Amino acid sequence: VKNVFYRIGKYHKSDELDCGACGYDTCRDCAIAIIKEKAEPDMCVSYLRKLAQNKINALFKTMPSAVVIVNKDLQVVECNENFLDLFDLKEKLAIHNPQDFQGAELSRIVQFYDLFEQVLLDHEDIINQIYEIDNKVLNLSIFTIEEHYLAGAVIQDVTHSSHNQERIISNAKKVITKNLDMASKIAYLLGENVAEIETALSNIIETFDQKKINQEKIPLKKKEVKDGH
Repeated sequence: VKNVFYRIGKYHKSDELDCGACGYDTCRDCAIAIIKEKAEPDMCVSYLRKLAQNKINALFKTMPSAVVIVNKDLQVVECNENFLDLFDLKEKLAIHNPQDFQGAELSRIVQFYDLFEQVLLDHEDIINQIYEIDNKVLNLSIFTIEEHYLAGAVIQDVTHSSHNQERIISNAKKVITKNLDMASKIAYLLGENVAEIETALSNIIETFDQKKINQEKIPLKKKEVKDGH
């Protein structure tokens, strides 16, 4: 029985909740049924809840973004360290463990708590909304977990990305402007050269045509003198 308890995450007497959700009156009865292969470990609701919680904690720790889950009263249910760091809560409130932040009022932490109210009320997610606060540019995605009861948010600090983007756009504008100025000058110079070339060619053609006409006239006069009577 002890080995089964360890298998389903019951290490202390306090872990034996005897909730009856598995269909047995006590956790011990459930463990005996598992030994007799009449029950499965997954029948223990508290065990499944712990597995889910462990997965959530692992996900929260590995996510590079700030994550927070709040209930209908806008109280923090879960958050990760990135959330604490993003809003300097470790220094402001001397909180270093996200678990110690459970139950905190969101309205005392962030200015955009009304967006959570909106999602909980309307059940419409807010995805990739830009919000500026305290010289920071944040990308917010707030979504419903349980309708009208739980809402979660993934928050990214895109301040530096925005600055980089602005710098890239600024540099691109400068390059485009310089290229346009250069193209304009080149076009102007080419236009002058083309005009000069056209004038020169016209003069050459006119001169050539005049010489041709003169050459055609001279033989005719000589012929008239020779054959004239």
